[in-house]
Amino acid sequence: MCGFTCIIEKSSNCIKDYSNTIHKMLEEISHRGPDEQKISIDKKNGIYMGFCRLSMVDIKMSMQPFWDVEHKTAIMFNGEIYNYKILRREFTENTFYTKGEAELLLNLYKRYGESFVNKLDGTPNGVRADKLDDEMIRLMIASGITSLSIAAESGNERIRTEIIHKNLKTENIIEAIQICDKYDLPCIVFFVLGFPGETIDDIRETIQFAKRISELYGTINMIFIANPLPGTELNREALKNGYIKKDLENSDYFVAIRANQAPIIETENFNKKKIFFLLKEELDLPMYSVHNITQPMFWYNSPKTNSRAQRAFPRMSNRRVEWKWIDEE
Repeated sequence: MCGFTCIIEKSSNCIKDYSNTIHKMLEEISHRGPDEQKISIDKKNGIYMGFCRLSMVDIKMSMQPFWDVEHKTAIMFNGEIYNYKILRREFTENTFYTKGEAELLLNLYKRYGESFVNKLDGTPNGVRADKLDDEMIRLMIASGITSLSIAAESGNERIRTEIIHKNLKTENIIEAIQICDKYDLPCIVFFVLGFPGETIDDIRETIQFAKRISELYGTINMIFIANPLPGTELNREALKNGYIKKDLENSDYFVAIRANQAPIIETENFNKKKIFFLLKEELDLPMYSVHNITQPMFWYNSPKTNSRAQRAFPRMSNRRVEWKWIDEE
């Protein structure tokens, strides 16, 4: 998961010192990265950066903010780059000091400038639907975006409000999606299944909501499984109620969002395997195009939505997925 903070002082004299502020900001999000913290301060140029890390890849070497060897360019990054290994082949191995994605992205930026993002196949971040309106989306389109991701989380407003604590109304989600549809902007909607307090019927309701908005408004939907990261309310709730059945290591959190393996949370209402076969029941049908069973992405199989998916994910394979549950050894 990880988390980062940044302050940039735009005034030319950079008189104010934000050192204490950046430390306090990092403390507020420390639960997002319990393994290591780093702050980088350039008072002369008024730049303050802080990063807290949940270590997954290259644990010893890839701490951020990550600077180039000249200490002129830095990166803070959180996400997963699916074509990381392919892109790394563009450089000689002695280019890199680490095995992490951050250093690769920094080198891509230095070689290609801002256009390097067009080479990435990765996980985008979702924005709040209630912060979007017609004018905002038109400005975003004018800026050059090719798709917009919305974090709906659940198709059930009670789950969003009382369990996830995301004060987001269903009508706001629909309104934002309708605007994207109006301008033929590919809209990717994120959903998370498997929160303690959900029932299997609640989970089914979310899947069916996702199906409905794809059929009506041409959305592309991505499904994740709830991940009880350290320091979160989800983690505390799951531990308190005995929903986590084993001692977890960092690698467990890395695979927790995968739908077809590595069960972590199990309540009296559901476990991950039950969710997986519910997804199969609802989506393994000719009218839906389903991709990547690990983190399922699907949409209603229509010319409009197929075209949008191709524009948003031009390297997406058309190969039919195999609905296979992977048991632990």
